[in-house]
Amino acid sequence: MQRIEEIYWLRAYGCLAVFSFHLLDYLNQRVDTLATDLARIPTVLGTPIFIFISIFLFSMRYGRDIPQGFLGSRVKYVMVPYLVYGLAYSLAEFLRLQANGVEAGLVETLREYLVYAGWHGYFLIIAAQFYAFYWLYGRFDLARWLPATPWLLIGSLIGMAWWGYWQWRSSLPPGYLHWIAPLGWLYLFFLAMVLVKHYQDTPEARPAWLVALARPRWLVALIGLVVLLSLPGWLEYSSKEVWVVPFFLLFTLWIMGRLRGRPAPPTGAAPQRVLLRHLPGPPDVLQPGGRAGPRPAAAACALRAGPGGGRHGRLHRLEPDRQPRAVGRAAVRQAAAGGLRRRRPPEAANLVPAPPLASGGNDSHQGRVCR
Repeated sequence: MQRIEEIYWLRAYGCLAVFSFHLLDYLNQRVDTLATDLARIPTVLGTPIFIFISIFLFSMRYGRDIPQGFLGSRVKYVMVPYLVYGLAYSLAEFLRLQANGVEAGLVETLREYLVYAGWHGYFLIIAAQFYAFYWLYGRFDLARWLPATPWLLIGSLIGMAWWGYWQWRSSLPPGYLHWIAPLGWLYLFFLAMVLVKHYQDTPEARPAWLVALARPRWLVALIGLVVLLSLPGWLEYSSKEVWVVPFFLLFTLWIMGRLRGRPAPPTGAAPQRVLLRHLPGPPDVLQPGGRAGPRPAAAACALRAGPGGGRHGRLHRLEPDRQPRAVGRAAVRQAAAGGLRRRRPPEAANLVPAPPLASGGNDSHQGRVCR
């Protein structure tokens, strides 16, 4: 298969986005400014990029001729790291909680990490599901019932509705079960299928809507709207937000055309395992009795849902990507003043103090709150 430079550019961008997201999280706990909020906008694309890349490359390489053993090798490729890392993190977390005098059962801890995918390795479960879906899509010719172009629109609406639904819910399922559900990421699969279908087309042969949406003015207009909504602190910043769906679509359509054929930087060769090699690092999780790494602000540490810790209990550690929703500048200021502005009735909050615990994770804001 030919080298597709745009994908290497995207992968380089995804690696930088993941790194920058964590750096900005760290800074935002200490420097609460509009600039850190605006700088986080381009970093929310990190997780969707890696899902998109997988499906795009599989479809470009195999099409409908999926080789024997594809599904088994792919699932093994992602599930073995998930189980190994998840087991290591859950055992380290259990030891850390025990050393800090916090009651936590080993079975409960393992269930939170391995069954509920309550750590940043949730990405691997998402990937495994889409590998299986790609296998089914090609093996049984599901394109006859799920044509890529109309389902790109349908999948985008489903994704926006899914994230919007959980944005307004007063309760959440345990761990990251609502994050690993494929409904929120369905648009990425069909976007990859559409772009592969028209990749070899000349500009004149491509659908008019595809050419129009790839023009930068739509992306600039959307970014302008996002910036305007960020000024009063109305937006939250993670890959699981309603506004990220059109943002990723317009960004990808534009960059795939803009950077086609341009040699990509060496960073683009980094594997998707980069998502497993970030905070918290081994020195942090394997020293349960010692001082943990960067922690969220004191106001954020005091927020935890439910009497006695709620359904997530003591294991919901205010980590990036362990928390259901990001908190913007206005919410953090209100939390520091003694209350968190919420978009649901106050009686649904039921917040109680909790001891500050270690932070870590993947794709969210360290100021997120447990519910």
